[in-house]
Amino acid sequence: MAAGTVQRHPGFTTKGKRDKRLPLAGPLREILMMDGGENGLLYVRRPVTEGSERPPLSGCSLQELGNELRRRVKASAVNSAAGRQRLRDEVLRDAGATGYDRIDAEFRGVAHGLGWAKQATLKDFRHLFLTSMMNARMADPYRQYLAGQAQSTAPVMSYTHLNQVREQYERAVLQEWGPLVEALEGRIAELGLRRR
Repeated sequence: MAAGTVQRHPGFTTKGKRDKRLPLAGPLREILMMDGGENGLLYVRRPVTEGSERPPLSGCSLQELGNELRRRVKASAVNSAAGRQRLRDEVLRDAGATGYDRIDAEFRGVAHGLGWAKQATLKDFRHLFLTSMMNARMADPYRQYLAGQAQSTAPVMSYTHLNQVREQYERAVLQEWGPLVEALEGRIAELGLRRR
């Protein structure tokens, strides 16, 4: 990848508490799309990706997972939001999704290995991301969208359409993380981790 460029792509559709189409910088796209899918679960349990575990709904499309959730809700006659959330979490688990606790445990292992302060948390990455996007002068509505936060209800926000999410994100990534993007791209090429 040439310095100062981000590979163009439509993004990555994720299934979770909030379905979303996320823009991705080239190297991150390569890493997340190695299984050949254009959409799916953003965080999959490592045993699933390594092939030592085969969940019953592994490899299902987002549409198929949505259909399975609707089927389970109907079959169980669940009427509460908490019940639907429990069924949603079961479907995601049956598709191979990982949970926050497992991600946090892996983060703690990496942080310890790097000698980071015990006060370091997984949420610090969220703070770093949002601060970097602000430093790149990304408008608040775009940062709120990428953070999965509800937009303000002020009329100025209600009438604002986010029609440049990918462009805003790519510009901010290049401005704030250009060297990191290039380092990731080089390491991916070195390891031969190209999309199948």
